[in-house]
Order: sequence, then structure tokens, then C-alpha cells
Amino acid sequence: MNLSGFLPINTIPVTLDFNQTTMHIYFDAKRYFYNPTGLGNYSRWLVNSYHQFYPEDKLFLCTPRLNKPTDFDTADEKKTIEYTNFLGLNRVFGLYHKIPGSSIFHGLTNELPYFPKASKVATVVTVHDIIFKLRPEGYKWADRMIYHLKTQYAIRRADRIICMSQMTKNDLIEHYGADEAKLEVVYQNCLPFYYSEPSTAEWSDWRQSYNPPMDFILSVGTFNERKNHKSIIDAYSLIPLCDRITTYLIGSGPLKDELLQRIESRGLSSWIKILSNVTLPQLRCFYKAANLAIYPSLYEGYGLPVLESLACGTVVIVHKACATVEAGGRAVSQVDCNSREQLAAEIVEMQKNKVLQSKYLEEFIFHLEELRIDKLMKQMNKYLQKCIVNI
Repeated sequence: MNLSGFLPINTIPVTLDFNQTTMHIYFDAKRYFYNPTGLGNYSRWLVNSYHQFYPEDKLFLCTPRLNKPTDFDTADEKKTIEYTNFLGLNRVFGLYHKIPGSSIFHGLTNELPYFPKASKVATVVTVHDIIFKLRPEGYKWADRMIYHLKTQYAIRRADRIICMSQMTKNDLIEHYGADEAKLEVVYQNCLPFYYSEPSTAEWSDWRQSYNPPMDFILSVGTFNERKNHKSIIDAYSLIPLCDRITTYLIGSGPLKDELLQRIESRGLSSWIKILSNVTLPQLRCFYKAANLAIYPSLYEGYGLPVLESLACGTVVIVHKACATVEAGGRAVSQVDCNSREQLAAEIVEMQKNKVLQSKYLEEFIFHLEELRIDKLMKQMNKYLQKCIVNI
């Protein structure tokens, strides 16, 4: 199913309320400029989407000094405030000097700089997840402590807290004692790029680079314990030969060699392939051509690859006890991915049952209504308006 055009980000009509107070919003934009993936994508998506629908608000991007042009320069309407950041100290302890009173400071990535209690600046933080606390095996002790202390301070200091999912909201209440009255779940949509069709040249490059078969399954993500790619390999061992099709695991990470050994030891090298260094246009081609995607991660703050796959018209199997269920809504198949029997049965059913696939993609069209950019930005605007009331 081609979903191009279901998310016309630049053409959605929106009614602006010009009687509302014009807000001055300062963003911690380090990752906006320096991070090409993950948290950087979220920062750019939020800032640029918000500016599109609420251009009357004044946006300021605070970043350590840019020594060279980046791929993420901004339009004139969004002012960039650069600062020196020796040993990272100015970003943590000195940034508040640059933020005038009666404005809002939004930390986009789980952290806030120091603000005195008497500050007249309203503070907002987006908390994506607390993976470092709940799945600590992927982090060094020192990194876990730093992330914990930053998140703990941000939760205590913030006037408002934006959560990426209901699961993250629940985690903050349970593990950090966050005040539920401060918390608001504001979902993210994936980039419009995934809703659009690859060019003829991109399709040609993809086919020449990988020579993919007509039918294949896809799984995208970092190779670590939490992402749970081992479950796909274990489940595949139970799938009859007549029901097997090529499966691509796309990513990189510390478990890559272990996964390769696991594939070989089970005699699955002809069926399961690991690919790294796939470009973004090539990834979109994989998404769009796949029969099925599997995202068996055991814990996520949200799970954007689920939306990316659905936006490309490919159905997804996810772990039923993960926030990826929120990302996909009723448009995803939910199973216990720790059960190789359940996962194997669902892989066979989903790749064979075209009626079921169509049902899930139809559900996604309804799910998209809740993820329209104008709706999400209206929710964000109302939430930020609550901040300035108490300044």
C-alpha cells in the first residue's frame, strides 16, 4: 500500500490564534546541529515543525560555538545563539545567563542546564527514555551515573516535562517520583521522507548495491541485547523451509559478531543476512520493498523505526511489552518476542496473510490522524502556554 501523500506536512491547513501571547522559546540545540540521527532528528523535527505552525513565536537555538557550517543550518527566523563551552562547563552552569526572564527554555534531550531557583525562566524538558536505568547492561558505570544525575536534576527542576510515550511517563513516576501533574505525553512522527517515494535513481542504486530477492523480511536497529535480534534468529530455526524467505538485519553494534556466529551455528546463513552502512535512501527502499518488518526490542522510549516502516507501507511485528506498541497503535502485530514459538508462528502468518497485512495498514491510516503534525504541534503549543502563565 502506497502511503505517499497521507502526511502532507507543508499543506495541512492550520488555524493560528494570533491573540495568544507571543512566546520566546530557547532550545538546547547542541544535538540539533551536531547529531545527524536519533536525538538530533527529534530536535530538528520538533523545532522546525513548531516553527511551521506557530511562526509568531520567537525561537532561539542555543549551541556550543559552530566552528564550521553544518548540514543543519537554520532559516533567519530562528536565531542561533552560540557560546564557548570549555570542558562543557558553560553549557551546564553558564547558559542561564543568556536566557532572559519571561521566556521558556526547552531541553530537548533529557537534560537541563543549571537555573537558579529565583530564575524567571520557565523550564521544559523532553525525556525520551531511561534505558540507562532499566537496561543498564549496555552502559558503562560512569555513563549511567552521569545520565541518571542529569535526568534526576531535569525532572526536579523542570516546570513541565514532555514524555515520548505513556511508558516513559509511567517510568518517570515509578523510578524518579516525577510529579504526574507536570507530565505530558507528546508523540513524535517520523520524517516526511519516509512517506514519499524513492526516485528512479534511488531504486536503481539500491538494486545494484544489494540485488535483493523479490520477497524478504527486514529488521532495523543497533545490535545489542535490548534490541533483541537474537529472538529473530532463534524463531527462524523453527520456521519450515517452505516458509522461509531472506531476512535482512540492518545495523551495527557490539553484538554483530555474536549474531553472525549464531546465524552460522544454526545453519541460517543462506536466509539471514547482516547489512551495515546502509544509506538513508537505501534504507527507505528496503522498508518499501519488504514483505514484513520485525522490531523485537524489549525496551524503547518510543520506537521510531516502527513508524518509518508503516509510513513506507510495510507491516510490523513488535514486542507486546514495549512502547513500540504506542508508536504503531493498532497497526502493529503484538507478540511476546521472547517466545521463539510465538514469534515464528507470527512471522509465517504475517508474510502469508495479505488480508491481515491490509487490515494493519488500514489501521495505520486511522493512527496517522492522531499523529498529524498540526495536531501534535497544537498540543505542544498549549502545553508551553501553561508554562508562561506561572512565570
